[in-house]
Amino acid sequence: MADGITCTVTVIYWISRTSVTPVARHPIANPALALTAQGTALHLVDNLWPLIDAVVASSLRFSIIRKRNAQPR
Repeated sequence: MADGITCTVTVIYWISRTSVTPVARHPIANPALALTAQGTALHLVDNLWPLIDAVVASSLRFSIIRKRNAQPR
């Protein structure tokens, strides 16, 4: 790892306890197209709760950091 950058154990968030200067900047005009060009499956859903419930019921360790922004059940 780079100095000062660690990976949390519970969920995969890369964090730095010190200021980091980017080495480059690459604007992405169409994020969905860029993701699919890399072979990523992108699924848009109207409701996150079925996905959240399925993952919680599984053996996966996960975090949905923006779950608080989901629509109410």
